[in-house]
Amino acid sequence: MTRINLLPWRERRRQRAARRFGLQLAAAFGLAALLAMGFGFHLAAQIDRQERRNHALAQDVAALDGRLAALDELRRGAAEIEQRAGVLAALWQARATTLDVLGELARAMADGVRYTRLARRGDAMSAQGLAASNERVAALMRRLEASERFAEVRLRSVGGARGAGEAAAGDGEALAFELDFAVITPGADAPAAALAGSRAEGSP
Repeated sequence: MTRINLLPWRERRRQRAARRFGLQLAAAFGLAALLAMGFGFHLAAQIDRQERRNHALAQDVAALDGRLAALDELRRGAAEIEQRAGVLAALWQARATTLDVLGELARAMADGVRYTRLARRGDAMSAQGLAASNERVAALMRRLEASERFAEVRLRSVGGARGAGEAAAGDGEALAFELDFAVITPGADAPAAALAGSRAEGSP
């Protein structure tokens, strides 16, 4: 009876299987390495692209910040110009109002009366002067009341003769007087509150 020894054949088969497994394992490791390298390159490219985008955005933000700073500077300049224009307009209005008030005081002047001192604080005004008689002072008050520029005319004091040399008109001694009244701004009511403050400050 013939006997066949199968051990060498089985050993060679096992060796071939082991070599195939080794080759497959090496191929798998190689493929995994290639995939890892490819993913690394892709990730590096994505990061580089994002960094370029971030840099471009930072430049845009810096440009916008510069424009905003320039806009703020323009706004501040415009506000300063507007403020200066308002101050100039107020000064011009005050000058025109002062000239109008002085002109109206001259027109309201009664015979036998002259002013020695005029003072104004806001819309409140006070006047000191000399008059030939009480009737002259009363006439001056009536003319001031009749004016569209003045209101709330009040006699603070009258008397205290100054001597014939200081008489406003005629013979005899001149009477010193003090008046308080309000200046009416066109388009506004008589500033009674300001006048009241002026009286409080001037009262002894």
